Amino acid sequence: MSQVHSSAGRLVDALIDEVGKTLVVGVPIGIGKAIHVVDALFERAEADRSISLTIFTGLTLLAPDPGPGLAARFGQPLIERLYGQCPVPSYVARVAANSLPANVQVREFYLRPGGYLGNALAQQSYTSINYSQVVEELLALGVNVVAQLVAVDGDLRERYSLSSNPEITLDLLPRLLARRQSGHKVAMVGQVNHNLPYMFGDSELPASSFDLILDSEEYQFPLFGLLNRRVKPADFATGMHVASLVTDGGTLQLGIGSLSDAVAHCLRVRHE
Repeated sequence: MSQVHSSAGRLVDALIDEVGKTLVVGVPIGIGKAIHVVDALFERAEADRSISLTIFTGLTLLAPDPGPGLAARFGQPLIERLYGQCPVPSYVARVAANSLPANVQVREFYLRPGGYLGNALAQQSYTSINYSQVVEELLALGVNVVAQLVAVDGDLRERYSLSSNPEITLDLLPRLLARRQSGHKVAMVGQVNHNLPYMFGDSELPASSFDLILDSEEYQFPLFGLLNRRVKPADFATGMHVASLVTDGGTLQLGIGSLSDAVAHCLRVRHE
């Protein structure tokens, strides 16, 4: 049965008691990050240098920088309105400033293009792999913690959903359990966010799949949303062609952006 905590600090206490002071933490890409759990771990490692903390993640979402002058005067109020309440992981500023504690590593496999030019720390910590290689890379690093944002359906807390970030975790979870059975100490950690959509199917996991859950109104925050770009005629042309190729009942994996919006729209109306 998972332990449910309302304090990130107390959850970290329980996690260290369970796993120890060598922490290799796998954190999903994009909006799947358990940010307050990761921040609490970072803060604890900074205060206690006997802790070894490795954070492995990708695609850390950051609000755009409008630049100086007129662009800032126009863009900053909009950016504040859209992203002002979205938390930024503590490690971001420290990586940007080349000032991570000696006992902390942050390794990312998706970086914002051009975001770390001239930053030796970020570039030397970058891992050049594709999505299909992430699980093996985590296992090679000795991953012993997964920290993921999860959705909850209702008040019973009997099941949680991995929502939009199930793929890596679902592949990794049986490997983690195998490591536990072979004597390694591992932990699955979830942070509940009420704004995260509850998705069914394989994304659903019983509460027993998690060792520790952070669940408190104090840690609720809006999800980071990407701006919708205008769908261009070329996108619609591609979308119409794709929609003519997909059979009824077929499956198509879509990414993010105007082209995906066009394909999805054309699939919806292709019989009209």
